[in-house]
Amino acid sequence: MTIEITKINNSTLDEWFELRLESIKFYPKFFLSTYELEVLKGVEHYRGVKNLFGAYKQGKLIGIVSLAQSDNPKLSHKANIWGLYVKSEHSGAGIGKKLVLHTLKFAKEELKVDMLNLAVASINPGAIRLYESLNFKRWGVEPDAVREGVESVDDYYYYLRI
Repeated sequence: MTIEITKINNSTLDEWFELRLESIKFYPKFFLSTYELEVLKGVEHYRGVKNLFGAYKQGKLIGIVSLAQSDNPKLSHKANIWGLYVKSEHSGAGIGKKLVLHTLKFAKEELKVDMLNLAVASINPGAIRLYESLNFKRWGVEPDAVREGVESVDDYYYYLRI
């Protein structure tokens, strides 16, 4: 199985956005945004966002991840990974790991960052296993981080020095 990881550009942004919508629709408790909010924002909201990546198999987008770095010079030594998602039919095939490893390499070589941060829902054991297998260290827990109606989910915060 050949997987190609590429940076999303204007010509591939629509398919990236469709996969983002799918991720939030099927796993709403794993993501901070809501499906309805993303639909309202639309793809144009992401038109200028840098560092969106996609995993392609036989020309089809099957996974996404994003990387955000602050414009503030005091924070430019670090970046945040967000929005990791792999289509369920490809789950467990190492595609999420390939996306994160690609992001790590990009962050270090292109953005020149020393540290990556991320938050993961405490009810997402697959993502927790992935990040911990890549030596991300948990540094904190935010109780009741996300609440929808009466349901609440804690967030775990991780960092990795690269």
